[in-house]
Amino acid sequence: VLRPAASHQVPPEVQAAANPTPVAELAGVCGTAAARRVPFVVTDVDTDPAFTAYLTVTRRFGLHAAWSHPFFDTRGRLLGTTAMYASTPRPPTRSEAEVAAFAATLAGVMVERSRNLDALNEREARLRLIFENEPECVKVLDRDGLLLAQSRQLAVID
Repeated sequence: VLRPAASHQVPPEVQAAANPTPVAELAGVCGTAAARRVPFVVTDVDTDPAFTAYLTVTRRFGLHAAWSHPFFDTRGRLLGTTAMYASTPRPPTRSEAEVAAFAATLAGVMVERSRNLDALNEREARLRLIFENEPECVKVLDRDGLLLAQSRQLAVID
């Protein structure tokens, strides 16, 4: 499923209506783009079957067109989607389409980088626990064999 993560101008009520959004055909612009793994454009929200479940909220806030781009990690795994809305029924302009594609690419890079940093920090914390709590002396050497760090435990030679 998809969940709203960041929004510049989408009202909270619209985000709430789309939380969660299934990755499936006819699941709004984002769910459909994610399911198809390609950009998806809805030129008229009021008549497109992908928006049937969201018509009350889109009409209330004057959202009449939408387009979404899925974004992926470097392995091709779906990370999420970006979406843009228009107040009139229409396709995106050329520049809007370019911005949407760029935003999706940038979002993919940022989300993957954030996840990689989180994983690195988690591994570092786990290794720090081992380093600080191992009863034996633990040493960290560089490639040339130079000592970079040593645990508090003293090496005992029998």
